[in-house]
Amino acid sequence: MTVQSPDSAQIRNISIASFSSQPVQLTVETLRDQICQLADRTEIGTQLSAHDKVHEALNATSPRCASAEAGSIELETGPRGNSLSSILLPHWKHSRAEGRNGEKEWHSEMTSLKINFITCLDRQPSRNAAAAARVTDSILMVLGVDEHTSPLLSSTVQIAVREACKPVVFLDRLDEVISSHPDGMQPEDLYQACDRTIHAINAIITHCPGRHSKIDLEVDPRQKTVLFGSIAAKWGFSLTEFAELHAAEVGVEADEFEKHLWGDFSFDASGKKWTPTIERGTETVQRAFNQFILAPIFEIRSAVIAAPDDSQPLASILSRLNIKLSEKDEGLCGQELFNAIMRAYLPIGRALRSVIPQMPSPVDAQKYRTACLYSGPSGDEATMGMVQCDPVAPLLICATNFIPAKSSREKLYLLCRVFAGKLFSGKNTRLHGPRRQYGAMPTLSGQLIDGIFTIATGSNNVIKPVVQASAGDLILLSGLDGGTERSGTISTSLRGHNFRDMYYTQPATQYSVNVTAAEKLPSLVAGMHFLYKTDLLFASHSTLSGQNLVLGSDMSHVEACLEVLRSFSNDSLIVEGPLPIYRETVTAKSSQIALSKSPNKHNRFYASAAPLDKGTVSAIETGAISPFQEHKARAAMLHADFSWDEKSAQKIWAFGPENTGPNVVVDATSRVQFLFEIRDSFVSGFQWAAAEGPLAGEPLRGVRLNVEDVMMFSDAIHRGAGQIMPPARRVTFASMLLAKPILVEAKYLVHVQTPTQHASKIHDAISRMLGPCFDASSKRGHLIANAWNTAILQAYMPLKALTDLQAFLQQDTELSQDVSIESIHAGWQAAGEGDPLDQTSEAGKLVVELRKRKGLSTEIDIKNVRVLSQLPKRNSANNLQYLDKL
Repeated sequence: MTVQSPDSAQIRNISIASFSSQPVQLTVETLRDQICQLADRTEIGTQLSAHDKVHEALNATSPRCASAEAGSIELETGPRGNSLSSILLPHWKHSRAEGRNGEKEWHSEMTSLKINFITCLDRQPSRNAAAAARVTDSILMVLGVDEHTSPLLSSTVQIAVREACKPVVFLDRLDEVISSHPDGMQPEDLYQACDRTIHAINAIITHCPGRHSKIDLEVDPRQKTVLFGSIAAKWGFSLTEFAELHAAEVGVEADEFEKHLWGDFSFDASGKKWTPTIERGTETVQRAFNQFILAPIFEIRSAVIAAPDDSQPLASILSRLNIKLSEKDEGLCGQELFNAIMRAYLPIGRALRSVIPQMPSPVDAQKYRTACLYSGPSGDEATMGMVQCDPVAPLLICATNFIPAKSSREKLYLLCRVFAGKLFSGKNTRLHGPRRQYGAMPTLSGQLIDGIFTIATGSNNVIKPVVQASAGDLILLSGLDGGTERSGTISTSLRGHNFRDMYYTQPATQYSVNVTAAEKLPSLVAGMHFLYKTDLLFASHSTLSGQNLVLGSDMSHVEACLEVLRSFSNDSLIVEGPLPIYRETVTAKSSQIALSKSPNKHNRFYASAAPLDKGTVSAIETGAISPFQEHKARAAMLHADFSWDEKSAQKIWAFGPENTGPNVVVDATSRVQFLFEIRDSFVSGFQWAAAEGPLAGEPLRGVRLNVEDVMMFSDAIHRGAGQIMPPARRVTFASMLLAKPILVEAKYLVHVQTPTQHASKIHDAISRMLGPCFDASSKRGHLIANAWNTAILQAYMPLKALTDLQAFLQQDTELSQDVSIESIHAGWQAAGEGDPLDQTSEAGKLVVELRKRKGLSTEIDIKNVRVLSQLPKRNSANNLQYLDKL
């Protein structure tokens, strides 16, 4: 028997995220520790460092070993970050080959699985799930039984689906559910609760926009993608253990037995066959899951309750199930005794041991993930190397985000996944920025890799230097913090394509931040730059009035970012917020075609505005439709899925703002010569308008600008960028003001979990804050309410109502301790009632307030619209209008 160093087929890259009501850090650390103990309980524990010894040998013999940093480095991880860890797990590898006698013989050898973990220690894992799902192939999600209503769970599942990262579910807290109903609960009730949660998760997966239909990501206990148990009590099981336990007893194959342990099947012992439960007549029939799995567990619980008065039933059960307790555990009673018995009967490590090897390795995962992650064509050399996870193919690395060192925040390490090729320390590579167009020059070319680091086994957030990394490895690179913004593609190909952008929730909460003294402003800017590099959901910008705005996913996220900024600037900071996020849009087509002239009066632009449909806006925001697609493929998608006119779909000039926003400019002209010469300048003017709209200087959302006609001066010198950009911006504004513009604000799906005695009090508070818009639902009929005396309230709220609700909960000591509240951005709604162009209306007053805050004039120059009496001959439209001073 030999122990081999794990290659890419013996690597498992796994993310762990917890949505259970238990403390998140305790949950994931307990789970990780139980996996680590699997290696300690084997007779070859001393040989499991083979992978490390190989790297040490390479370091000793490599001529570049001096360039690697000596010693391990500890990474910084706050309560809102990701934790990196790695273990080596023994694994039997079975193969069948021809023996000496010409017959097929089975051969077994012990190998080691290298398991790299990225655990989300944040209470809201969706913040870190984007980067984790990109570099890992599986995600282990921990949630309580019937706790599937959390909006954060839905967000994280969608991220995993878009990244083709296979989910595995651990249904937690079974001990609490069983113990809370010692008499009234039946095994069938628990089965239905588990089945309801699994169906809810599969519904999210099935209906996820951007899902790849050819990849099966649904979870199923029969496919070893669902575990049951209690992480806090350290016991759990999958169907595999019980199939191996009972298959021999009933004379059925273990694989066949496992397939029927879940679903509407029961076992007919007399005929030794499986039959659907609905076909067994009127007799009382237990489904197989209840009969073989839940019945013994419930029997143990009943015996534990009766143990103080009569210990004989419990002793009989322990003897029958071959459960042996330690002397320490025999002195326990009640819930502690029950969990001790369950740990001996169903140790969580055994369940994890049966599931982890079944998770996809990089070799298996990249066969179906390549089409989802990489933008290159299918026949490309880099694409083929990624599909095959080939270590001799051209180098292809996906970089996700930076992680700071604990000793110094100035030292940043780039978290990467090697998808193809082999990387050596000191190798010359090419770095592609996240928005690089194919064929364009890379962001940095000829960049040397200062150091390559891998996750040290047996430690948390500790990395060690190595001299090479191969396909499938999870690594960190140093010296590249000036090369990419937050993510990018590293390759050696001159004509390489990019990895597709990661999908994550856009920032939806903003605060205004300023320093108390001007000399501390550079430190504040340095802190913002640090957060921008290390946090995918952080954003910041400055307004014309000098406001520094920081944005995050929610209020708790922004508060954590503010703590980092305070430590950088060594200042208490002047903070205002949370401030609502607004967008400008239109609700109808332009009533008239707008006209704008260039400053020299030689060029004219005619345009109209119309609202984009919700499906198109959603597809642009999620990346399903983007400017980086091939225009014919994008046009076909818009025509087939969103009923766009095929010719219009092929004439999209640009998306905005920042070339990726949910607004488009479409060429609707005909017979206009030299239009391509002014296209880039016009798009720049549109980008300007899309970033600062006509109502209150807020970004646009869901606006389609149709360029109806263009009249240009014949001499090119009179149609430069200075003559094209200003009228392009003005004609965009004019078209919007003629299309019933409105201001919209972000709304949030709020998830409140409260003891049932407080439910009516919180229900009334939400009703007062939302008035007739109240839309809450209580899940009191679910098992969670019966087991933990808990009710769930959900409602859609604007930011003001959400902050009022949080203030209401904080004022009451009892509520602040017992009630948990989660929120996630869930769309947009109209801000204020009435016409925003009417300053006496609620919406108009809000527009005036926002314009004052930004240092803009309170008047919107709508009065300068004039009607032309003579129209261009080639345009049959009438009532052309323009805004010259807007």
